[in-house]
Amino acid sequence: VGSTRVNEVLAPLTGDVGLVKEEFERITLWDLRSWRQRSTLVLDGRIGKVLPDWNEQRLIALSGGQNRGEATEISVWDLQSSKKIGKATESQDRIEVFQILPGGKRLVSGLLSGRITIRELPSLRQLSTFVAHDDWINDLLVLGEINGGLYLTASNDQTVRIWDAESNRLRTELRGHRGDVTRLIMSNDNRRLFTSSRDRTLKVWEVERLLEPTIIEAHENNIYTLAYSADGKQLATGSEDGTAKVWNTATGQ
Repeated sequence: VGSTRVNEVLAPLTGDVGLVKEEFERITLWDLRSWRQRSTLVLDGRIGKVLPDWNEQRLIALSGGQNRGEATEISVWDLQSSKKIGKATESQDRIEVFQILPGGKRLVSGLLSGRITIRELPSLRQLSTFVAHDDWINDLLVLGEINGGLYLTASNDQTVRIWDAESNRLRTELRGHRGDVTRLIMSNDNRRLFTSSRDRTLKVWEVERLLEPTIIEAHENNIYTLAYSADGKQLATGSEDGTAKVWNTATGQ
């Protein structure tokens, strides 16, 4: 496929374009019907996170630096023309996570400093920026179906914060973890929020109350990843203890 290590392969559930992300500089677009290479996007430096927006036929990508986690540039690419249509740089900070806000016209980014930046799509013109946490932001979760649109942030300051997607005002703060909060995931019915942490626990929050969560002593070391099954009946956790576990979401066992 390419001259450097392939790090990720992405394809939509429907459609005819697939993406192959290499470690440095290149993202290759492939025609999934003919299996022929369509074009190559050339980025600057090591490629970090990428977010395809299949509905708008565009790709949002982090890049920059020679080492993992040094991405400071974010760019938007048109998948039809393979042209860069937006670019922004966080010269004094590092972009950790990003998601598209409800409506598809704005991008929210979480930074190493604990700041949130809101940018216009596809130009990436900065609309606002503010301090959201006291430490870096590990994860972002956007919920377009609840209360007109919300986004959640998880941070090394051991909190989860819930923000109004239109006004960027803080709605609620969730406390309880005794370590960095690493990941967020919502149940398919939007009734339960799952949070993982370096305190080795998985917490289950009832969205209607957001009071005392159910605490699951899940692993013997830091938890870094969560995944939800399509039928909503199982949740998988991955940990630094070298194990992955699958949990029944109804019983927590």
